Amino acid sequence: MRSKRSNDQQPEQQANRCFGYKKEFGMNKVAKNIIAALKTMSLPVILMVVMKLVFPENIGMRTLQNMIYQSVPAAILAWGVSFNMKIGNWDFSVGAAAMISAIVGGNIASMLGLGPVGMLVLCTGVGLLCGCITGTLYYLLKIPTLIISLGMVYLMESLSAIIFNGAGVFITGEYVALTEALPMLGFGAAALAFSIFLFYARPFGYHVRAVGNGAAIAAQEGIDIYKVKFRVLVIASTFAGLYAFATLARTGVWKASSSPMSTMGTCFDAMMCVFIGQALGAATNQFIGIYFGSVTLQMVKLLIILLGIKSTFTQVIISMIVLVFMCISTRADHNNKLQLQKGRVTA
Repeated sequence: MRSKRSNDQQPEQQANRCFGYKKEFGMNKVAKNIIAALKTMSLPVILMVVMKLVFPENIGMRTLQNMIYQSVPAAILAWGVSFNMKIGNWDFSVGAAAMISAIVGGNIASMLGLGPVGMLVLCTGVGLLCGCITGTLYYLLKIPTLIISLGMVYLMESLSAIIFNGAGVFITGEYVALTEALPMLGFGAAALAFSIFLFYARPFGYHVRAVGNGAAIAAQEGIDIYKVKFRVLVIASTFAGLYAFATLARTGVWKASSSPMSTMGTCFDAMMCVFIGQALGAATNQFIGIYFGSVTLQMVKLLIILLGIKSTFTQVIISMIVLVFMCISTRADHNNKLQLQKGRVTA
């Protein structure tokens, strides 16, 4: 009887253990996700608290709302740049591609009366075309993307001073469609979903990760590295077109290049968002982390203004921050590659 009772109790005890294990596992997973989310939001929250304490009269809820809203365009460009940085491309032409996309797309849409949707299609299409030109030059010449992209910067900046008489673009009315927070956040959410879809749900994203983790090993697996890098250059410039539309539909104006390499600041801003985002989003999702990196960038710029630092030093400070986070990101990537190599050796 004793043995029978013990046998009868075993399934119940096993079920209780299994249920308790699943419950504990589920709770641990939820707790880890909450902690990861808090880590992702930690830097902009800390910055906001510090600025509120130092400048209580200048910082309020309205300021936070503006930061969340104004960070979307920079995040869109940074999502495109992140593909380049993941694979090892140094593409400094995205800022110039965004400028050309805005000037050409905005002017043509305005002249033909195509409305905001037409402007979106044209800006994105021009950005894609710029990426195709840059990628084709790289694919045919097989020289570093750094050299190709710098050449494209000079070309596109010079072109901006010629087309439409160098007047840039100025639009009004219905074309300025993203002046409110909800439309801008909706557009940003669509761009975020598109970037996550490309990176995680398509073979293209797998190839990007494979080449980024080791180009030689990816080549041995049959991946065409030059073809992947070509596609990444096209994707980055396409996101530059989306960024051009988001900026133009918010401000209504984009000036032509007034000095050589003037668009490099836009590129450095995007790189800063990526480096900060990779550090913040390591435990969650790098694309979400990049958005909070963009929020951090806007806060840094506001802090520079509140401190009374001259605007000429803004880019210097941002470049220094980029270098710091570049070192942190490079170190983290190196450690990840070492772990992958150890895993392959063990296997």
